Order: sequence, then C-alpha cells, then structure tokens
Amino acid sequence: MTRLLVLLIGLLCLNAGARAQVDTTVLYISNERLTALALGHPHFPQFARVGFGTNAKPWHAWFGGTEMCAIVYLPSYLPGTKVDFDAKMLLGNNFKGQRWENAYAALAAFDTDGNGIVEGDELRDLYMWVDFNGDGTLATREDALVSLRKRFAGIDLRTLAKQYDGAARTGRLAAFSVLERRGGRRHMLELKVGETFPSRDCAYLS
Repeated sequence: MTRLLVLLIGLLCLNAGARAQVDTTVLYISNERLTALALGHPHFPQFARVGFGTNAKPWHAWFGGTEMCAIVYLPSYLPGTKVDFDAKMLLGNNFKGQRWENAYAALAAFDTDGNGIVEGDELRDLYMWVDFNGDGTLATREDALVSLRKRFAGIDLRTLAKQYDGAARTGRLAAFSVLERRGGRRHMLELKVGETFPSRDCAYLS
C-alpha cells in the first residue's frame, strides 16, 4: 500500500512538472503584422517552430527572430563579453525561477517608481535577444543583444494586456505598449514556448 501511494505521488509530481513545462511563457517585442502572424498562422512562416530534443524531451515552439525578439534580463552585461545564458533570464511567467501570474507581472517588477512605465534606468538590465537564424541559438555577435534602454523610451504597463485566441495559438497581447524613441510604438506578445534551454554559453531549445 505504501509503495502504491509513493508511486501515485510520483506520477502526480511528474504530471505537474509536465504541465509547468508546457505552460512556460516568453515575452516578445514585435510589430503589429508579426504578432498577428504569430497568433493566426499555424506554421508562422517567417519564424519556424523549432527546437532540439528527443521523444523524451520533445521539440517546442520558438518564435524569436530579427523582428520578433524575446526580452532578456542580463544584469552587468558588457557588450562583446561571453554570456552565460539561463532560461530564468527570459522575461516570462517563470522569470528568475519564480512563478508569476504572467510575463507582464514579472516585467512590472522593474517599475521601481510605480509610475506605470518601465523607463530610464529601470531598463538598464533588460535586452532584446535578436535571434538572427531563428532557431533558438544565441549568435556570437555583439548586435544579438540590444539594450532596451538605448533602443526604446520605455514600456507602458498601463496598456492592458489582453488574452487573444488566434486561429493558430493563444497569446497575451499588450498592443502599442513599447515606446519608440522617435515616436512610434510596438507590441508585446506573451506566448507559450514550453521548456527552453539550460544554462550554458550558447542558448538553445532543449
């Protein structure tokens, strides 16, 4: 009886872990056209759904590219230096190994003055990961990681992030919430990617 209980508990823990893996999200910055494609197109033609793994660790969706960039937390990063990339550095609902309600809640932690906009020095340690080959690997070039503080004027958290059930997949969209320095705006889109990658110098989907 005891052995049966242990087995049942083990199976429950395994299932909970699998659900957590499937529910892992990442927050991307992109434009209106590509966020619509990501939600509505089953194969998302410009950025493939790719991953690296086995039957035990199946492939997972990845949406990063040159125009749809994941937000990454890299404190004390110096351009050109080696990056020890960890999945917990991605802005998402598992940011820093904590379980957040969603990626936007994790991002709100950077709004230290509470004015509803992540701006100025609050953006200091946040970067866009420009995935040049769209396969979930971190390219060995300085422009693969772009400083949000240099690129954008701020991120408006007062823009309501809404759940969208697209024809292909579901995501949480904050439309026109990223403030360009020249007056334009971009979208943020939170998507499920499943398990991402362990800590090493070359990021990859596992």
